[in-house]
Amino acid sequence: MKHAGRPRRRATMVLVVFALVAAAFLPGPNGLVSVLARAVRVRRLRADIPRLEARIDSLERVCRYLSDPVCAGEFAARRLAPLTADSTPRLPAPR
Repeated sequence: MKHAGRPRRRATMVLVVFALVAAAFLPGPNGLVSVLARAVRVRRLRADIPRLEARIDSLERVCRYLSDPVCAGEFAARRLAPLTADSTPRLPAPR
């Protein structure tokens, strides 16, 4: 029974080494947790790019439309037209 405590000691040493490695690599600004969180954020931001590009295209079309004086006048006439007796005023939709 001379070697009965050896597996327990080996397991304890493995746990201690694992704890030291985890303490060294998991926390901190360049730790594994931060690196994984950044990777998730980058993936999420990259997924947003097509939606944002479509929004940019839409806004550029509106800018081109409104830069034409005739179209801008028509738009203003529609938006600023006085109310008639039979019309119902509408509030803008909330954003």
